[in-house]
Amino acid sequence: RKRSGLGVNMITKFYYGLGLWWLLNFNLYPAHGSSLPEKSTELGISAEQWLVYPKNSAQALASEGLSSEVKVWQKLNVGVINIEAGEIDHWKQRHPELHWEKNRQFKIVFPQIEKFLLKNQSANQSLWWDQAIHYPQLLTRGHHLHPVIVAVADSGIAETHLQLQNHLWINEQELGGILGVDDDGNGIVDDVSGANFFDHNGDISDDNDHGTHVAGIIASENWGHAQHAKIMVLKIFDKDGNSDLATILESMEYAAKKAASIYNASWTIPYYSQVLEQAIEKLNRHGVLVVAAVGNDSKNIDDWPVYPASFEQENLLSVSAIDRWGRKSSFANFGKTHTHVFAPGEEIISTIPGNQTGTMSGTSMAAPFVSALAAWFKGRDPLLSPAQLRDGILNAVSFRVGLSGNSQARGVINFDKTINQLNGNFQLWPRQISI
Repeated sequence: RKRSGLGVNMITKFYYGLGLWWLLNFNLYPAHGSSLPEKSTELGISAEQWLVYPKNSAQALASEGLSSEVKVWQKLNVGVINIEAGEIDHWKQRHPELHWEKNRQFKIVFPQIEKFLLKNQSANQSLWWDQAIHYPQLLTRGHHLHPVIVAVADSGIAETHLQLQNHLWINEQELGGILGVDDDGNGIVDDVSGANFFDHNGDISDDNDHGTHVAGIIASENWGHAQHAKIMVLKIFDKDGNSDLATILESMEYAAKKAASIYNASWTIPYYSQVLEQAIEKLNRHGVLVVAAVGNDSKNIDDWPVYPASFEQENLLSVSAIDRWGRKSSFANFGKTHTHVFAPGEEIISTIPGNQTGTMSGTSMAAPFVSALAAWFKGRDPLLSPAQLRDGILNAVSFRVGLSGNSQARGVINFDKTINQLNGNFQLWPRQISI
């Protein structure tokens, strides 16, 4: 079987030191086992690579004799063109009707996490986050669930982890193919369980623990919340946490082509991209719900947007984090307009490489709880559209007065209440609510 493998005076100094002591001793931000990787910084612009919308225009440029490599993503309707720096003004003047966008780079920081082995890894029913989302109540009733493909666009995955290896999506065309050959003709060699978009092969190994932890919240044996889901691994960060817009777009194209129903984005980028916005709209047409973390800067993203969470498509769910007391996590971004819902995000236990478990914190951890819930919903009724998945989740939250000014739905996801809606008709979002 083929396998795919972030000059002061003395008084100022005193208060600075006092503030640092308070931070370390009272845990205003998560300490041990914490990871806040959605914080990102822009690295710069690739001077030779341009994104062109729509795709047919990119193909036309090639036919006009543009002496550069042209790549077209059919599902997203976007072209990627490598252009010599001295030629770009000529082509932009020649085609002012096109949308030209530079391929920007960014970097995610992945801190070390607390790793440990647990003697009793099956006792997750009593964990605070499961109680907060009403997950145990859901399990008291039998459910017939159809398989659902969840694309996890992240740092990769530990595909041999005993908790995860039976929950990976399989590309049947590559599984029985020839090692070292692109059997399905998609330009990526040996992509059995997903793709590495740096080397364009099936090496989906996790360099930073983050992707494995996110995937485990969704579908691992003991820590997962949608074990019927099949994880499609989209490696979009290198070992140093670098990525760029073109890599994200290519992963979205792959997810659409391979029939993923949910795209989990436990990261943010710090700039607006019209091409990315258009791509998410295209994903909607291909039946893909995008679940996006809102980031960890303690800021209102209605005023300080991050992406993709701050887009407004009907197939987008943006997620912030709560602590064990049901309060908004101190680090978590928020926004009455551009944050949809809350989920647990502090000291969450899940899988990490080396057949181990560990804790991480951040809205990165909150997003996969929502992806798992969407997978449950889709598994119960495969005909539900991305907008219906979103509406059903938002209409069934556990309302919290303390969260009412921080998100649209004013509450925390509720597994039991969401799935029970399928016993009747649920309303489209938003509905009139009062608390």
